[in-house]
Amino acid sequence: MAIVILEWQTLRDNGGGNPSREQTSPPIGAGYTHLQVSCDYFLNWSGYFRVSGEPNNWFNRFPQPPSPFLATDPVQSYITTASDRMLWGNNNETAGAQPHFILTGDVAEPTQFCQYGTRLKGTSEFVFYLTPELISSWLTAIGAPLLAPLFTAFWYSTMDARAVCGTGPPVLPPVQLGTLGESIDTLRQYLYAVAWPNICECVPGTPGPIPYPPPGLVAPPNWPTPPVFSCVDTDICSTLESIQQQLAVLSQSLAASRELVTLLQRYQLPFALVPGAQHSGLSGKGGFAVSRLKGVRVSIRERPPTQILAGPIPYVFDLGWITAGDGQTVFLEERRVSQDAFDWMPDDMQLATTFQYEFFPGVVADVLELQAET
Repeated sequence: MAIVILEWQTLRDNGGGNPSREQTSPPIGAGYTHLQVSCDYFLNWSGYFRVSGEPNNWFNRFPQPPSPFLATDPVQSYITTASDRMLWGNNNETAGAQPHFILTGDVAEPTQFCQYGTRLKGTSEFVFYLTPELISSWLTAIGAPLLAPLFTAFWYSTMDARAVCGTGPPVLPPVQLGTLGESIDTLRQYLYAVAWPNICECVPGTPGPIPYPPPGLVAPPNWPTPPVFSCVDTDICSTLESIQQQLAVLSQSLAASRELVTLLQRYQLPFALVPGAQHSGLSGKGGFAVSRLKGVRVSIRERPPTQILAGPIPYVFDLGWITAGDGQTVFLEERRVSQDAFDWMPDDMQLATTFQYEFFPGVVADVLELQAET
């Protein structure tokens, strides 16, 4: 039973005649066959349509039939791969063409690949030491050398080939920019898909086994390009001097980082406090919003006569309370106001979104926000 595989609204074509402009849809997905497309448009256009994995166009004519019209894949046995996309080419002189395509088809019956089983290639090792050069050679063999940034987390680790070749290669979605942020377990599956055709094979038999298709992994648009380093053997001294300069910069950065970490471990303080917003003339009960503060500076401007306990820091009774909270129900910290002037820097102050106060009658205070130096 045919199902809707993908709807695709193209971008507006800017016109200009030949050569044709091409647009591609998002990935179709693997495992669909008996394909048919519906094309809906409001402006006549001249051009062609096909699925990227096929060499033949589904149609290439002008004028197109009245909108909407149906077109059928001339190769009904074709099965889509993970990297396939719809491809629309247009060579209109005038601008404005923007067709809407709806691709339908059937889910292909699963093929029994490697029907006699899978195994490690006879020339392969059981445990691989994953050097950048080895991973690069695997990627080059499947035509995807630009995907190297996906696998930097595995450099100089080991891989048990039995975990790869015990079954067929994993079936994975196309690589997108967001794939770089996937979990280590997901990236390991991509690594297995790359390694499989390089180190694994079907167990032979009669008739010959059906091999697994290539992984079909390609770098998407705007994929990061690895830096290229050159070395001219006629000027080794310049290369060594450049390396020494970079090492010196790296050494300075590491020294600064170590000093900062030491200070944080010993004092849990930034290098300096920067004054922020000033809240003057506070009395009674109230509060205000805060964001990522290090603390506050409280100064009592007015207060009625009250009991005071003498000491290195006199303790003043009946001034009030201050709190830092999340703005709802959780109070991160609270403190009794018991001095005429003090800095308050609770450990969780950077998590607070509100500062609240409740001063006794006759008490008037100023509160200065203290921010960490950036």
